[in-house]
Amino acid sequence: MVNMMGALDLGRLLLLPVLLAGFSPSSVAQDPEDEWAIMLANGQRKLDQGNLTSAENVFVEVLDAFEEEPEASRPSPVQADLAQAGLWDIDMRRGRYDRVVEGVEESSATLQSRPIMQGLWARALRKTGRYDQAAARWRDRVAKDERDFEARYEWGDALYAAGLRKAAREQWQAAVDLSPPEDSVGLTFRGRCLWRLGGPENLVASSRDLVKALGLDADEYRARTTLGVLRFEVYGEAAGLPSGEKALANVIEEHGNVEEALLAMYRLRSSNMLLEPGKTERYLERALRQNPRSVPGLILRGASVLDDRRFQDAAEILDRALAVDARDKDALAHRATVAYLLDDQEAYQTLREQAQRGDANLPDMDRILADHLVALYRFADSLPFYEAALANDPTDIDVLQGMARAYVYTGQGAKAQELLAKAKEREPGYVDAWRNNMLAVQDLLNDEYVSEKVGKFEVVFHRDDIEVLREYLLPLCLEAFDVLGNKYDYRPDKPVRLEVLHTWDDFSVRTIGFRGFTALGACFGPFITLVSPRDRDLRQQDFMWEATVWHEFTHVLTLGVSRHRVPRWLTEGFSVYEERERDPSWERGMDRELFNAYHNRDIPPVRLLNRLFRGDRILFGYYQGGLIVELLARDYGFGKAIELLQAFGDDLGIEEAFERALGMSSRDFDQKLLKFVAEEKLDRMQLVPQFDDGSIRRLLGKVAANPKDVKARVDLAWAYVQRGNPVDAGPQLAAALKLQPDNPEAMLVRADLLRRRGATEEALD
Repeated sequence: MVNMMGALDLGRLLLLPVLLAGFSPSSVAQDPEDEWAIMLANGQRKLDQGNLTSAENVFVEVLDAFEEEPEASRPSPVQADLAQAGLWDIDMRRGRYDRVVEGVEESSATLQSRPIMQGLWARALRKTGRYDQAAARWRDRVAKDERDFEARYEWGDALYAAGLRKAAREQWQAAVDLSPPEDSVGLTFRGRCLWRLGGPENLVASSRDLVKALGLDADEYRARTTLGVLRFEVYGEAAGLPSGEKALANVIEEHGNVEEALLAMYRLRSSNMLLEPGKTERYLERALRQNPRSVPGLILRGASVLDDRRFQDAAEILDRALAVDARDKDALAHRATVAYLLDDQEAYQTLREQAQRGDANLPDMDRILADHLVALYRFADSLPFYEAALANDPTDIDVLQGMARAYVYTGQGAKAQELLAKAKEREPGYVDAWRNNMLAVQDLLNDEYVSEKVGKFEVVFHRDDIEVLREYLLPLCLEAFDVLGNKYDYRPDKPVRLEVLHTWDDFSVRTIGFRGFTALGACFGPFITLVSPRDRDLRQQDFMWEATVWHEFTHVLTLGVSRHRVPRWLTEGFSVYEERERDPSWERGMDRELFNAYHNRDIPPVRLLNRLFRGDRILFGYYQGGLIVELLARDYGFGKAIELLQAFGDDLGIEEAFERALGMSSRDFDQKLLKFVAEEKLDRMQLVPQFDDGSIRRLLGKVAANPKDVKARVDLAWAYVQRGNPVDAGPQLAAALKLQPDNPEAMLVRADLLRRRGATEEALD
């Protein structure tokens, strides 16, 4: 190939993973001063950086010139083809797959025969579920060039998508068996073949190929993306080891919204609940904003919504994914899960059969269903599905560790330990922090803890804690069993296992698999974990261990009454409510947060309330849940609150549950809650709200619509003052005082501005 502009060769005139094979060197070679070559290089550079609109404009201009300019000054046919391929690349990134398929199929036989166009064609077919046709396009490329590593990898991927996993592995192995290539693209796809084959030796070789590819071409984003995913799978973001997040962040920073990198980053960050969930969610939002038809992105969004118990919303999202690719096995498995949870057995069986086509022994269908049951706290219900998945593939790591998680949360740590040890043996050299932590804490429980049975409880103590806690904790457990059991008319049919971990770190690891969990207790049904009051860090804080025990045992009852189908906000609401009922001094004082949330219109409706439990507003989620139960008990009677629990236990969605228990929609209840908050909780509070960015946008809209709205101007002035921005606060305050010189709230803003300037006497006046 001939270099253009001294830097960019024509082998990189497309960001798609293709080479310009099929274009003869003589037809590609251009004068360095050729304006169309320069434009194409510029368009490619913009595409490399993720500037799709700018790149699109360049490619359109080249094509227009090919159609309209005199023959002597128009772009060459090769350049026109490159521009068209660039436009179809952009279409692929935006999810316009059918446009690419139709465009290539309607093009000339000569254009269709070019490898670059066959690659575009095949990818678009693969994205829309036409796996057989996609495989045929890649097979044609391999027939012409057996060392086309890209085609061999993608051929295997199309077979894998169709459920032909054995045939897919054969293609990847065939690529690996060839002598290694010397170019960056070939090395990238050979590395991907090794990665998909899996196993320690293959992954080491894959990493070596990917690093070599980046050494040849530092801008080979597919190599860096694959390397990021591989590092995450092997090292799990453990401290001091190569970071997958760092590699993926580099791709996104240098190349913009690369869908594969954005989704990989979302998956990586979602695996660690200690990371900021809002930032994690933005990666998925970016991917779907660029490509609303991204099937992997829609699956991730649908799975997340499903775990929030928004089953109908999840069904709609997954149906959108299936409208793009009706054969996608992950989409079918997640959608089948929704049908199962909605007790639509006919749809479940149909979707399940579709997901299993190609290879009925794949473990994915049962594993995905079981994973969702675990996320929904239906741990015991998940075990039969994990067993079915394990019967299909006894070595599947995701199944082994998913089942181990379910065993942990049903109080069967010894069984979990066996599965985790087997998974670790299957992955020598892998650093799985969750697995290693769980194994370590189980070893501690085996060696340093003792258990005692009292009534319906099996309490596990550290040997250094037992003498003290036996005298105080056991009587409280028995009291909770009687008092709360009578109130809820429910008693667990199995013993409740209560593990009191000696240190906060051990509690955190036993509960979530990592250090840093700041709660004091957790409940998973008839299994509770607590921090011992003996923990040194805990003794330096206000730890109401009695309130924690009372709170967690309430969960045992609400999970039991609802058959583990209660939304998180409601079970937490009952537990917060029962804390206050037991002792008013245990009240969670969040009046200021409630005041701000109300005035910022940031009290979420119940159908979205579970979202708070994945972010930094989790404590407010607890508090709002408590307010909901308080309102239910006050206005409808505690029995109606129990009826709502039972409605969820009968597999009803939010709307059906509210209609059956309360005779109203959830939206009507939301309005009652807002009225309750305004009239009962905030009526006597004289505070200035702490305005958020959403409030500023709404206030600016109000002022634009009605410049004489004094209240809106005063609130805007406050919002800017709170941000240390007197420049924008001043005009709003001046306009308010001009309209109402004696407005007391405006004068208060003026006083605060003076105070901030050091004019104390004027502020006091």
